[in-house]
Amino acid sequence: MKKRNTIAGILILAACMLTGCGDGALIWENVLAAPPDPVKVTAETVEEKQPERIDVLQQRYGTTDFTNEEYLELAQIYLTEFKNKDARDVLELNCRLSEYPEGYELLQGITVNLAEENSEIKDMAGRLMQNLNAEELFGEALAMLYHEEWQQTMMPKMKSGKRKYYLETEAQVLYIQIGFDAFGSLQTTLWLTEGNEVDVIIQTAGTLQVVSGKISDGIYEGAFESWRFLLESTSVFHEFGSVVNGHFQGEYNAEVKIGKSVSDILTLWNHRNDFDMTVYSGEFDENGQTLLAQPEGLVDAEGIPQIIYAYAQDKKKYLSVNAEMVEQGFSYAVFGLPEYPVYVPYQPASLNDQEVQPSGKTINVRVLDGMLLVHDGSTWVNLGDVEKYIKADPLYTGTDQSVSGD
Repeated sequence: MKKRNTIAGILILAACMLTGCGDGALIWENVLAAPPDPVKVTAETVEEKQPERIDVLQQRYGTTDFTNEEYLELAQIYLTEFKNKDARDVLELNCRLSEYPEGYELLQGITVNLAEENSEIKDMAGRLMQNLNAEELFGEALAMLYHEEWQQTMMPKMKSGKRKYYLETEAQVLYIQIGFDAFGSLQTTLWLTEGNEVDVIIQTAGTLQVVSGKISDGIYEGAFESWRFLLESTSVFHEFGSVVNGHFQGEYNAEVKIGKSVSDILTLWNHRNDFDMTVYSGEFDENGQTLLAQPEGLVDAEGIPQIIYAYAQDKKKYLSVNAEMVEQGFSYAVFGLPEYPVYVPYQPASLNDQEVQPSGKTINVRVLDGMLLVHDGSTWVNLGDVEKYIKADPLYTGTDQSVSGD
């Protein structure tokens, strides 16, 4: 893993002090779906009298008679105003209250600029990025992804779907996707891009993969290095090769350790160069097809046909995959690498960044989904977690029941 310079400063997250260090794997296909096309909502998708309509929707938002269609309409308006976080929060609340496929589909395509987020999410992402850029703390960054604090902070309250964030600095772009797999487990995929170089981290409940390579116009291209760890067996795969036009091409080499015990990612990462590894090698043609001779009738323990893509030096041991998976050649997806994310950068214009300025009109206060909201006569303004204000009460004893907007 190449050494990176620590970040001198984050332009967008100027308020986030990056002073903390981190608290403190192999699957053949990435469980998280590839990021969908970015959400594109035009002004034509909302009513002509948008200012008046949004006032009505904001005043009624979260009430018992607020319909699924109104949740969707409000989110669409927010997206046209580059208030992606507000749109996401509206749709997440809708999904928690009812099943509404149209709203859920729109929600999955939203990427939020981290500059819009609350201080807890900003701090967590900032600490992660700091650790990713320090060689001695890179293992801490990997370990963070398994901590309950990371999962609850970056994907709160939801039981399905995913969240997507991005952070742009002077030199780098960090893209985060966190969500639930088909079994209900949270997992995270990260892309840290600097120029044409990219590190991809794919974390699941039992496996973690770190890939360093190059990107060209959103396509993986050129030489790569990959570490893959199986936490439940301590097996380690260290791979080298080249990707051309989406497929492996030319020489492929791997160092493999097959284990039988359980370990954690921090231990495996810190000792990755200390293991006794078996060396394998293979070769691919221009279409990503292996050039190795194949034995007839090769199947795995379950009788599934296999294709060998690398042999050990003694020619007795080999690495293989399901033959059906590589009928069109060995693509990077075969080795668990997800598509490079596509999103639309934007300058945040979130209502949550506004200060409450009473206008002399009657001010209404309410709690919704654990958030303290103030209506100044024209719009609801989110002041953040209501418990923050309760705990700031000088008479607070710590024995009060948690306040919820549910």
